[in-house]
Amino acid sequence: MDSETQLTLVSPGIVGLVSGNAVSVRASYWSTAGAKYGDADKGANDLSQNPNFRDASRTGATWDTSLGGAGTLTNTAAELVKLNGFDSSGAVATYNTAYNTAAFLAYIRFGFTPTNQALKGAGDPADGSPDIGAEAVAALGISRGRIVNAGGFGSTGRGSLINAGGI
Repeated sequence: MDSETQLTLVSPGIVGLVSGNAVSVRASYWSTAGAKYGDADKGANDLSQNPNFRDASRTGATWDTSLGGAGTLTNTAAELVKLNGFDSSGAVATYNTAYNTAAFLAYIRFGFTPTNQALKGAGDPADGSPDIGAEAVAALGISRGRIVNAGGFGSTGRGSLINAGGI
């Protein structure tokens, strides 16, 4: 950032931007003339890295497939509605306890856990984030495994996560 109105890109630049494109930058972020990506007080912990998520293709539909469902959000919703003892038409229905919020969140979070070790310890310890990202970076060497009980798979107690390498 050269000034409040001038941004000079150097190679490789920003993918998709060409000479003459307009961009909007919030002046409050770049309040110091000459501030650049990675300055000590602005973006010091920023990295341009692929997080290498375990499985970024995970969705509500893929979770449904993993539980033996049709692999659609419609089926996922239909199963979740049965928690009340009825299906969406009001008929009495049996709830499949595998369809629960705790299990869904564990499935999604596992898929979006970064494995790129360059992000480990690269966060800002001052704000309690030793790793960069919403999830802690996965340790190396995790093998395939399964969730035995993540607290909500039909149980009333808190469960445990056992070698979750292959959820």
